Parts: sequence; structure tokens; C-alpha cells
Amino acid sequence: MLRTPVKAVLFFLLLSAAVLLLALGGSLGVMTAENQKRFDSIFVTVGIVQQRPLYTQEEKDWDAEEQDYTAYNRPVYGDPMDEAVLDMEGADYISGPENRPYYISLHDSYEVYDRETPGSGGGSSWTIAEVRPLEDCIPNGPVKLKIVRTLYSYFPVNIGEIYFCDHYNENPEKLSADKTYIMALQLNYWQHGMFTASPGPYESIPCVAPSSSQSDENGNKIPCGLSGRYIEEVTEGFYETETGKAWLELVKAYKLADYSIPVTPVSDINLLMSFFNKDAYIKEGRSFEEADYGEAKKVCLISGYFAKNNKLQVGDKLPLSLVMACFGRSTQQYLPSALLNAQGKFYEPFEEDEFEIIGIYDLVPGTDRYSDYTLQNNEVLIPYTAVTGSIKDNIACYGPLKGYNASFRIPNGSIEHYKELWEKQENEELDIRFYDRGYSQLKRSLDDIRKIAVILLVSGSVTVLLILIFFCHLFITKQNKRTAIERSLGVSRGRCMVSLMSAVLLLAAAGGFAGSVAGGKLTGKVVAAMEEAPQYNRKFSDGAVGTGEDGNGVKDEEEKEIDTSVNAGIPMAAGGIVFIAAGLIAYIMMRENLKKEPLELLTQKN
Repeated sequence: MLRTPVKAVLFFLLLSAAVLLLALGGSLGVMTAENQKRFDSIFVTVGIVQQRPLYTQEEKDWDAEEQDYTAYNRPVYGDPMDEAVLDMEGADYISGPENRPYYISLHDSYEVYDRETPGSGGGSSWTIAEVRPLEDCIPNGPVKLKIVRTLYSYFPVNIGEIYFCDHYNENPEKLSADKTYIMALQLNYWQHGMFTASPGPYESIPCVAPSSSQSDENGNKIPCGLSGRYIEEVTEGFYETETGKAWLELVKAYKLADYSIPVTPVSDINLLMSFFNKDAYIKEGRSFEEADYGEAKKVCLISGYFAKNNKLQVGDKLPLSLVMACFGRSTQQYLPSALLNAQGKFYEPFEEDEFEIIGIYDLVPGTDRYSDYTLQNNEVLIPYTAVTGSIKDNIACYGPLKGYNASFRIPNGSIEHYKELWEKQENEELDIRFYDRGYSQLKRSLDDIRKIAVILLVSGSVTVLLILIFFCHLFITKQNKRTAIERSLGVSRGRCMVSLMSAVLLLAAAGGFAGSVAGGKLTGKVVAAMEEAPQYNRKFSDGAVGTGEDGNGVKDEEEKEIDTSVNAGIPMAAGGIVFIAAGLIAYIMMRENLKKEPLELLTQKN
């Protein structure tokens, strides 16, 4: 090699460059593999299902202040659909699809409002009372009524005069001063003429009447015999009539509703958008595990708000008495009047048991608490399998599939595959939206990096192989006559092998080391450029909803970043592999030289 320095230097430089390619490709490949594994473990892909309305229908509400109708469009849906329509071969669901109801649990020990913090709010603003007009009147504007008896009110109500208006009724009935009426009122609801130069008094309006939306298991509404009238005259023996009994049941419903909490059964906590978005997190204890679902354990998660008000902690028992189930509506839309069945009676419990508290969750500050997708202050979560009682006689309402209660989970990266399967179903009644918190975008980035890594690895491997074969041929195979002369002079086979292979291995080691160092530095510059690339917030993009922290305070955006740390061992491993390959090729070629007899080699023509 000293006699052919140009070839030796060329061998060193070319081998260093090839090792650089291997080191860069290997580092990028390992980096993408580690990130892919991390993303697969922390990311979740869910689909939410929304039933499309058949059409929109214009409806009008009378406004007593404007003396005119206010028009609005209301979506009209077809028959409620079952989640079984999503059953497809090849869908590969991890959990779901499910149409989650929510239950209502009643217990007089529940404290559902924070009574210790001034200004924290809570409690129903409605009052059920017997009233009497001060004079004969038609309540198409503010008229004076006297509250003569309060049947229900969360807050103390003074027995006195109020202004009343049947605000949304175009033709209100005449009220007589010598008669008593029962009403469910929203007190001081609106200042009549608020947007005029001389606004009138705050008026109360009728807000609810004994009614029922009870449905059967197929979603068909059960005929209800209740009148649904907002104002009823109270006569002697009124509360012995069916109508009067229904009003007393409504009073009972409102009283018990002050001790009611929503209970949501789940088969996968990731299907609740509050947890999926990381607006909610486990602050104490643990979340549900597979055994909780599979063994139908009587365990639950409660909110920090409920735990504080009821002085509960992890390990305590929470009594649940489930009285009604509601499909197609969110817990945000719960009204106490829903506690009446089609006969105007209060629902009997279908499940009563004690559930062990295994975890306490909380909401991230700033979360929109009025969204249908958000967990409520007192909401309790239980495994879907924990309820064994039949709900067929306790379904308070049934509605179309909505995104906040109809969802499923599929493997990460399988959205396009699922869309292909769904298109074959030719179902135009459902709208399915997918959310993976940015996994698809990150996977595309990783796939691009992986392709570059594969190209570098293949090109580097082929280049290394060709360089080693070519230069080993020059420095070993073509030196066969030298080997023959040395052997004829009595040099042993071993010393001949060391004589020719030592320099090749020395240059291979030098080239591998130089290429490894250069590859490591270049990889560092490449990933540094990746870190400096613009980062986009995907909170409001399709496929990535919400931000927040998990129970350990890890930011959601931190999870969605590619880890660009470089494993220094990969470049050195590339150099080591090349050195071993050089030794193996050199050894094979040297053995071929040593197999031939010296005299035979010396008599061969070039």
C-alpha cells in the first residue's frame, strides 16, 4: 500500500463516505423505529358517529315581547339507529362500537353542590308553587301573581308577589283572581322589554309540566297519558286526580333531583372525549383496567368536585341506585322531569349496589364545561359490564346516534382502511369522523424519514460491499504472485495472511472510524434541522382534538413531538460492522490465494 498511496488514500476516503451513509441511515432508521413504538403506545384513534338529519324543519316560537314569531330551523332525524350497523368484517375494533347511555343515580346522602364556597352556584333555579292572580288577567305580558304555597324550591322563596308572563304562548289562557293555579316557574327569568328605553320588571315564566319521553328497547316512544299542560287549576280534591298526582310526582322528581348524579358506563375510557382530548385526567388512584371490564367489577371513577363535596377518597364505597337510562342525549341535557315514566310515576331503581372508588379524575382548568362532550361536575364512571339489571322499563329517552355517546376505537394508522370498508356499506345516514390526536401527521413524517433511512442504508450497504470487494481484489487477490514468492522462500501461510490482511484491516478500521464520527455529526445536524422546522398546533385540525396534561403533568404537545435525540452507538456500530465485513471478505480472498500452489501461480501468465 505504501507503494500505491493513491489507491490506499482512495480506499480510505471511499470507505469513510460509505460508512457515513450507513451511520446516517442507521441512526435515522433507529430513531423512526423508537418514535413509532412510542407513538403507538401513547396515541389512540377513535371514530365518533353522528346520525345525519333527514331534513331541517322551520319552527316558530311566539315572543310576547316582540308580539311576533321567532323562526328557527330544527333538524329532523329518522328512526334511532343501533350501533350494530357499524359491525363490519375486517374493521378490527379495539373497543366498541357502542352507543352509551347515561344513568341517573339517586341517594339522599349525595352532596351535589358546593355549599361551602360562596358564589360557586348550583341548585335548580325552578320553583313549583301554587299561585293566585291579584286580578283577572291574560298573561301575555307581566302580570302580578301571589305565591300562596311552595311545593318545591331549592332556594328559599318568599311567599309574596311576582311578575309572571306566559312568554312563549301566543294565546295564553285567562287567569282568574278567585282561582289557584299550580305552575313550575323559572323565577325572574327575563326583564320584559330589556332592550327598550324603558324596560319592565323581571318576569317569571312557566318552564316545565308533568310529561314523559319514556321509550321501549327499540327506541319507540311509549304513549303518555299526561296532559303536558304548564298551568293547571287547583281545585278541591285536585291532588287525588291523575293530573294532580302527576304534579306531585313531578315535585318528588325535582326534590330527589337535588340528590341525583349522572353515571356513565364505559367500555374504554378513551372513548370519552374528555379523556381522549386530555381535558380530563386521573389525579388520584388509577383508571379502569381490562380486568375491571372483563370481570364486571363494581368499581368507579368520581370527579374531584364530587369527592370534595362528599369527603370521599380512593378506596371508599359509593352507593349507586340507578333509576333511569337515557340514550341519544348528553348529561348536559338532563332535566328532572325525565324521571317520570309514561304513567306519570317515578321510576323504580333497576340497579342498587355499592361501587368501590378506584380513582378520582379532574378537568384541566379552562375546559369548556358546557359542552355535550364534557364530563359534568358530579359525573361517575363505571365499567359497562358492571350493570346487570335490566333497563328495558327504565329508558327515559331514546334519540339518534350522536358523537358524544356513539364511538369506537380502531388501531392507529388504520383510518384509511376503515374508510374503504365503510364505503362498501353504502350507508348515507351516518357521518363518521376520526380523531387520532395528530398520529396520522406524525406517522407520515416518520414514513418520509424511514424512506430516506432505507435509501441511505441500501445505498451505503451496496457501496461498502463493492468498495471492499474491489480494493480487497487489488490488495490481496492481485498480489497472488507475491504470496507465491513468500511461500517459496519459506514464509508460513499464517504470516502470509497477516502480511496482506493487516494493512487492509488497518485502513478499514481507520475508514470505519472516520465514517462513523462523520456520520454521527451529520445525523446531529439533520435532526437539529428537524427540530428547527415549523411546528403547527393541531388542536383544531381534523384528526387531532384538544390539548392538556396527563396525570403526571406531561403536556399533550410534548407527546406529539418527534424525539430527535441521536443514539451515539449506532454510528459506531456501523463502523464496526464494516470492519467485520472487511475482515471477512479479506479472509475469503486470502484463503483462495493460499489454496493455489506457489509454482502454479508463478508460471501463470498475467
